[in-house]
Amino acid sequence: MLSITALTLLVGNATDFMANNWDSSPQLFHNTDLARIERITSLLTPDELYQSLEDNTEVCNTIEMVREDRTVGGGPDHPGKFVVEGDSSSSPTSGGPDHPGKFVVEGDSSSSPTSSAICDFKQFDEALLAQSKATILLPQAHKHFDELNNLACGVQSELGHVTGINVYLSPPNSHGFLLHKDGHDLIIVQTFGRKIWTICIPINIFQRFSVEGKHYGEGWVPSEKEYNCYNNVLTPGDVLYLPRGTLHRPSTTETEGSMHLSIGIDVRGFRWVDVIVAHLREPILLNKLSVEALGEIEKDGTEDALATKPPIAMLQSAFDHPVSGDWEWHTLFGAMAGMIPSISDDLGMLTRSAFPMHLLEGERIFEPVYDIHAKGKYMQMIDLMSQACPEMMESVVNQFHLTLGESTGSVTATNEAAFVAEKCASVLKEAFPPSSFRFLAQNMMFGAQRLYERKCVLKNLNFHVDPSRKGEL
Repeated sequence: MLSITALTLLVGNATDFMANNWDSSPQLFHNTDLARIERITSLLTPDELYQSLEDNTEVCNTIEMVREDRTVGGGPDHPGKFVVEGDSSSSPTSGGPDHPGKFVVEGDSSSSPTSSAICDFKQFDEALLAQSKATILLPQAHKHFDELNNLACGVQSELGHVTGINVYLSPPNSHGFLLHKDGHDLIIVQTFGRKIWTICIPINIFQRFSVEGKHYGEGWVPSEKEYNCYNNVLTPGDVLYLPRGTLHRPSTTETEGSMHLSIGIDVRGFRWVDVIVAHLREPILLNKLSVEALGEIEKDGTEDALATKPPIAMLQSAFDHPVSGDWEWHTLFGAMAGMIPSISDDLGMLTRSAFPMHLLEGERIFEPVYDIHAKGKYMQMIDLMSQACPEMMESVVNQFHLTLGESTGSVTATNEAAFVAEKCASVLKEAFPPSSFRFLAQNMMFGAQRLYERKCVLKNLNFHVDPSRKGEL
């Protein structure tokens, strides 16, 4: 077994990957080291997946058969159901009112569907998969295979973001999914056969890093003016990194099947905008943040001063509405922060970017290099939010009035919108000064550690992951 970290196994030099590719641009990593290739291809083989369908009822009932964006068997609506009618030489059809969500091989009706008490995929093999022309999708495969769980936990510990693994096993000449984008980053690991990946990158940089997934459907062709498209061919041991929002379509060759692992890295909850939102949504955290930022905590760590210190503006009400009560600044800014990532400008782009969780482990948060780069981005975000808030806060106030069934053009609404537009920049900067950055970053670090422990230590019922060796394979 190679004693290297998960990222090193997959991308070689993890430091270079973080500096040049992570949260930036797609990259193909073509492994040539035979030991690493063997280690990668042994993570899961087609034979092991087929065997698990036969031996493990939970796995058998979890898989989904997909073909060109359509579910043709299994899945959450029809777990374990695959109806076979007639001899295997007949052509397949799918779906329809008679077999909703099921894959059907039509022909001689002498054989009856298998009992609902038995998973229909137990006897699945390479021949039946080829006949189906569909891809086997096993979601959350790390819950069923120890090796994949170690890999997912290793990547999560190194990146600081929630990680999971899906498995895709495809026959020759097939498309499981058509061109689409995901709301999470992907590390694609080719373990068997060859797969062609069509990749389309938005030319407009402000369209990147969307956390909204989308399938575009059959026949959709991206505009050459909007996307730069190209193909990558993955062979066993190869790894492909795709930032969230990148359009992609996997397909197999006419003669060869394929298996790959799709490592999904979900940065939602740990983007730059989430640094602000996480605290705005929790008044207790905001209160602690404000005290920490203004240096009002006693040196011995007690917080008795809180009782005598007046709250900063962020903890006060912007104004009192006669129907809904106090409209507090942190609520208004929370609504504004929720809008920001959809903006196509520098502020929107920055807030969509992933927070550098990989730099927060242990005492590294206090390194000068981290403070210079990450803290600089933090202050840039606060400054850009301050510039954008007058116009955006007017929109927030007006939207609040609409939800109450009131006119946005009323004197009250107009006055309130003008008030928050005038005051919002100073309130924001008072609540989030430069000195607040370390408190915020530390809190994000603790959140990531709790997620890791919950997924990889406390909730691990099958085997134990030694936290002192997390990240190693």
